[in-house]
Amino acid sequence: MDRQDIGGPRQTFPAGRVITVEHSYRPSVGGSSDTILRKGLRQTKAMEPEIERYRREYCVTDGFLAELDKLTGAGQENKAGVQERRISYVLKTGANWAGPIKEFRLSADGGKGRLVSFCHTGLNPASGSASEFEAKDFVPTQNLKILVIGKF
Repeated sequence: MDRQDIGGPRQTFPAGRVITVEHSYRPSVGGSSDTILRKGLRQTKAMEPEIERYRREYCVTDGFLAELDKLTGAGQENKAGVQERRISYVLKTGANWAGPIKEFRLSADGGKGRLVSFCHTGLNPASGSASEFEAKDFVPTQNLKILVIGKF
């Protein structure tokens, strides 16, 4: 089957030359008008399984929760008006390519007054940055799930 037959044009790369191929994606974002991670909600016994899921899926730490508590306080009501955004990105299919991702760079900056949490297995902080990560010859073992909490 010719590549043209499956909906895309055929691409030819010249022999003997280094070619850079870059991919850029804009994933969809899920959101909530509040977050169960606020202290007034997360201390509810019924929320424990969901809080543990957030810890596991987004690598939410005690430090992250302490920062959130500074923003929102301990009450049941969302007086701070924080919201939640969840970004899921299929990354582990990159492990099926012909080789590792030669250079991988991720910037995860939620913006002023927003908190960001995600699991960054295999990624290292770029130049000491808390919001940029990179890897060389990266073979992803999991999909990327990013949690952003703040005012939007």
